Amino acid sequence: MSNKEEKLREIYSSLLPYLEKLADSTYENLKEILPSDLKNIDRISYRVKDEDSFLQKAFRKKDNGDLKYSEPIYEIQDIIGLRLVVFYKQDVEYYVKFILNAYREIEDQVIVPDDERKFGYEGRHFILSIPPQLMGPYRVNESIPKFFELQIKTLYQHAWSESNHDLIYTPQVNITPQMQRSMAFIAAQSWGADKILSELYDEIKKNHRN
Repeated sequence: MSNKEEKLREIYSSLLPYLEKLADSTYENLKEILPSDLKNIDRISYRVKDEDSFLQKAFRKKDNGDLKYSEPIYEIQDIIGLRLVVFYKQDVEYYVKFILNAYREIEDQVIVPDDERKFGYEGRHFILSIPPQLMGPYRVNESIPKFFELQIKTLYQHAWSESNHDLIYTPQVNITPQMQRSMAFIAAQSWGADKILSELYDEIKKNHRN
């Protein structure tokens, strides 16, 4: 490990206790702004990047070989990450309106991959400002991020994202073409199940009203 990496690890390690507290406060704040019945929500979770994950991203390079981040602590947007997992695709938009009423939006991405093998990346990804009242205790430390990432996913998107990451991105595993085909098949089936479940939900609600 280079001196630059060691120094950055040391700085980030010193920030982690504060990042964990801020992430927890942001998580509690998110729960407060959502409807109290939490209809069709499976889970709300949060995480702070650990040292290894942060350093791996901090020293990521562009295609031309230059470092992607000159000031990674200030530039990496998902150091604090929250995830909202809902039952159906319709629920994503339902909860988005509550979120955008409560947080200042920095970035909004609707992720729709053109490759069925990337199904787990689908969803709504936001970069949002942390509310000023939560930032209060940390204003003296300029290294504490003032924003967080929020992903909103369906159950199928979440399940595929987690299992795919665990299977495909495990270090020292040689992924064979057959494994890739199997994962692509599962992704396509998951995408189809998610779509049909959403359509079925609409149909049942429609019949119920009639």
